[in-house]
Formats: sequence, structure tokens, C-alpha cells
Amino acid sequence: MKKLFTCKPPVYFPAKDCVLKSLYHSLGIFTALLLIFILFFKSPILDVGHMTVLRLIRSMIFTWIVCGFLYTILGTNKLKDSTLRSKWIACLSWTGIWTGIYTIVFSRVPDLLQHDIGNYYLVPCLFFSVSLLVTIGISKAHNFIQKILSFTYSLFIFLMLLSPIFYAFYFMIYGQEFDEYALLSVIATNPDEIVNYLTATFSSIQLILILLSLFLLFTVIYIITLKTTARRYSLDFKNRTTIIFTILSFFFFFNYIITVFPIDQALHLRRLNGPMNAFIQLQNNIEQNNNNLIIETPNTLASKKTPGSIIIVIGESANRDMMSAFTPSYDKNTTPWEKSVRDDQNFIFFDNSFANFPNTVMAVTQALTSSNQYNNIPLKDSIDLLDVARKAGYHTYWLSLQNKSTVSDAGITVIANRADTIKWLHGYDETILSELKNIPSSDNNFIIIHLNGSHFRYDRRIPQEFIEKNNLPTESKTDWYNASLQYTDYVLKEIYQYGKENLHMQALVYFSDHGENMEYTHTSSPFYFDMVHIPFWIYLSPEYQAAYPGTYQSSRNNEKEIFTNDLMFESISGILHAESNSYQPEYDITSSRYNLSIDHALTLHGKKYIRDDIK
Repeated sequence: MKKLFTCKPPVYFPAKDCVLKSLYHSLGIFTALLLIFILFFKSPILDVGHMTVLRLIRSMIFTWIVCGFLYTILGTNKLKDSTLRSKWIACLSWTGIWTGIYTIVFSRVPDLLQHDIGNYYLVPCLFFSVSLLVTIGISKAHNFIQKILSFTYSLFIFLMLLSPIFYAFYFMIYGQEFDEYALLSVIATNPDEIVNYLTATFSSIQLILILLSLFLLFTVIYIITLKTTARRYSLDFKNRTTIIFTILSFFFFFNYIITVFPIDQALHLRRLNGPMNAFIQLQNNIEQNNNNLIIETPNTLASKKTPGSIIIVIGESANRDMMSAFTPSYDKNTTPWEKSVRDDQNFIFFDNSFANFPNTVMAVTQALTSSNQYNNIPLKDSIDLLDVARKAGYHTYWLSLQNKSTVSDAGITVIANRADTIKWLHGYDETILSELKNIPSSDNNFIIIHLNGSHFRYDRRIPQEFIEKNNLPTESKTDWYNASLQYTDYVLKEIYQYGKENLHMQALVYFSDHGENMEYTHTSSPFYFDMVHIPFWIYLSPEYQAAYPGTYQSSRNNEKEIFTNDLMFESISGILHAESNSYQPEYDITSSRYNLSIDHALTLHGKKYIRDDIK
């Protein structure tokens, strides 16, 4: 019996007794995991994807091999040694917490077993192995160095456990997995927006408790690490088997940790078909794309026939369902000015407008380029609207009340940098009015204004004086959202009046980047159609209408048609009468050739049909 539990290390391979013992343990672990899948997962076990099956089998083989080597180099009889046992238990605990949290979340997701989750059950054996080897290694260090290494190792364990904790919190709040588009929103968020989100989602007490809990978690990890590394364990790291196993453990750990959250999502953003890679390619190609741009209608340009200013206002998180100008049945008059001009013949309201994606960066990037959900033009090969306007004879402006993205190559930043004049402004949206006064009234101006609008948190988008002057209720989240819509309505009115009186404004276009859901705000996971219900209207001056009666009449004829805002490139090109080699009239809402049926209209970048919402 004694021989059975004593595994002497060979030169390169685990001992036979250790191989058998590790096989029994691995089979036991994965049999228990299979029972968990059957008994507790919402996703039927019979629907498990073939890739998940293959990777689970691979995970079991890895676990078997790792256990075999550990039993060999440590000796299973040594587990009776309290010095090794304490290290073993600590590392097993970290591994169990990491695996357990992910498994709990996975069990609540329908159809999850059809997805590829196999690597989440391969990483644990490697995590355990690396943790145990590092813990043993730290215990051999001298006192001061040992404390520094223990702190560094504790930070590593803390970050490892923070990943599933964050994943679980996101699932608790949104009821969906954290995907790469949610990560894009996070990494493109500036510190102010992070603070706004946290203070809106959690109360002050909850935030304090969360921070205290995280501090307590790190403290517990650090204390346990100090205790387990204080007692030296004499593993011979010069042994060839130990050296090979240690190198392979670290190699495979780092090779597979990048295939799970959050590194997998981060890498996916920059993979060949990932959105960040598309932005980078656009940035690299945009100058050449502009060089290839040809304006094919130089004699009918609006800059020549109706000189003056064209103003494009991009709203933020405006849901037309809660705007009285678009939804007369809504119980609050959130857009009094827009409602008052709806019957003005110079204004055309498009009631069936949708965002192409419930995320600012993704939606606006496609709105302002020739790439859309229908034409199969890659973003990297697209033309941007600012270059079209410049070649059509306008001085171009980018005036944004939103902070510049912390991701320098995010799509919006790439496009904004194409403007002749770029201003990243601070303050409430009405700040834009003083900036407009710096624009020469005698020039042909193409002005894109990006408002803060109803960006979360809503209460931080509205001056207190506006609330008091209009006696607006502020008792609930919905009240604040309604107030933000009314404030945007006021800013639009001021932009309209100033442009009309001072900038010889020929056209004013307003649309929102995406809509808003009162529970989940705007995400791709979970997705609700009110997240893409957006306002869209066009003002055309009488002078413009006289010069281009066909454009006005076609716009009026199309006011009830389905429209998605990734077609803004064509539609605004149509208003400029700057038909280019990238212009497609069937996507231009101001054209008589506009043709987007309900059966073909898409959102969520082609993943959802608009008809599913209309029905």
C-alpha cells in the first residue's frame, strides 16, 4: 500500500501509479461536471456544440496530465505534510472559486452549451498548477523578497478572481453575457462616463460596500498567501521533470488564459473581423480612400446653387417612443419645439427610423461612412462624409460635446480628425451656441454637432436653471430622461434659430446615434428594440426647396418609409447633391429611388430584422 502512494519522479514522464491516480481524479471531476450540466444548466445537454464536446475532452486530458505530473514531482504521500497541504488547499480554493462563478453564470444562460465554453474547464487545471508552483517557489525566497513576491502573487490571484466576479455582476444586472461590444463600450469610455455609470447604477452605500468587499477579498488573499508561503517547502526545481513541467504549465496557462474572458473579448475586437481592427484599417486607409473619391455631379452641388451652411446634429440616446413630436400619445410633452414645427412644411419627420447599432461608436461610424448593413462595403474601404463635404465645396467642422474617446483609433475619432476644424467641447449642450458664433456667416459651412443629449446619467446633462425654469419633475430615472429630451429639444431650437438667422442655413438634419431602454440603457446584450428607436428629421430652407424641388418632394414622399441611420452617408450626400463614386441612391431617403423594404431593413449590424419589431 505504501508503494501505491509513493511516486518517484522519472526523468520526463509521470510515474505509472500517479498516472492511474490522476486518471481516477480527472474522471471524477468531469463526471461531476457532466452531472452539473444535466441537472442545473438551462441549456439542454443534448444541444451541446461539437466544439464544446471536443474541448471538454481536451480539458479532461489536460487535467489528467497536470495531476499526473503534480502527483509525480510532489509525491501523493506528501499531501499529508501540512506545509504542502496548506498550499494545495489555498490554490485549489482559488481555482474552485474561478471555475464555480463562471459555471453558475453559464448555468443560467439558455442554449449556452451550443457555444464554445470548453476552455473555461481547461484553464482551471493550469491555473491550479501555476499557482501551486509559484506558491512553493515563493516559500523558498528570503523574507523581504518573499513579502514582495507574495504581494505580487496576491494581486495576480485577485485579478484572476475579479474577472468572473465582474462577469457575474454584469449578468446579474443585464441578464446576458458580457460580449465584445460591451467591452468596446467600456474601453472607449472616459473616466467621467465611468463615474456617471457607477453612480447611476449603484447607490453610494452600494459602491462603498463593493469597494470594501474588493479590498477585503484582496486582503484575505494576501493574508492566506503570507501564511502559506511562510513555511518553506523543499521542491527541487533543478529536477528535469520539474523544470519541464513548470515550463509547460506556464506556457499552456498563458496560451489558454487568452481564450477566456476578458482577454478573449479584447483580442476579438482586434481580430481580422473585429470592430477595433476595422477602425484601425479605416484609419490606415482613409487618406487613400479620400484620394479615390470622385464627385460625379460638380455642376449641381448645393454649395454652388444654394450657398450657405448645412448643419448635422447627432443626438445621444434619444428614444422617439418617449418624444412627443414622434409619439403624440406619450403622456409628457418632452419635445415642445419639435412638436410645434412638425406641421411646418419646411420640416420632414421620419417616424420609422432606427439605429444600426445600440452603441455610439459602432452606430455613428457607419452613419458617417459609406459602409452600411446592406452594401457589403468593408469599413476599411469606405468614404467618410466629411471628405465628401469638403470636396463638395464646404469648410468642414466637427464640434463635439462628448469627450474625445480614450481609444485614439475608435471610429468616431478617426472620422472627426478629417474635419478642417475640430473642437472637443466641455459643458452642457447649450455651449455649442457660443461656438457657432465663431463660424463665418459668409462661408459654405458643413457642421457636424455631436451632443451629449440623453447620455447616461441623465441628471448630469441638464442645467439646474433649465429644470427650475420649466418646473420639471425629477423624482425618478424616467423623469430625468424626459427632462434630458426636453433640454435637447431646447438646444435644437436654439441651433435652428441661430443657423437660420446668422449662418444662411440651407439644411438642418437631426438624428440620434441610438435609442434607450429605461432598464438596460443601450447594449447589444441584452438587446431590445427601443434601444434602436431613434428620432430623425430634416429641415430644408425655402431657398433650398426652390432650387431642388425634387429632393424636397422625394423626402416628403419617403417620410413613412423604414430608415436605418447607417444610410445617413447617402442621405446627406443627397442633400449636398454630391453624388460620388461611393453614392448609392437606393439608400438615400431624399431620393425618388430610395428602396429599403421592411423585409430587408436591419439593425444590430445585420443580426436583427426590423420587421420583428414592426410586427
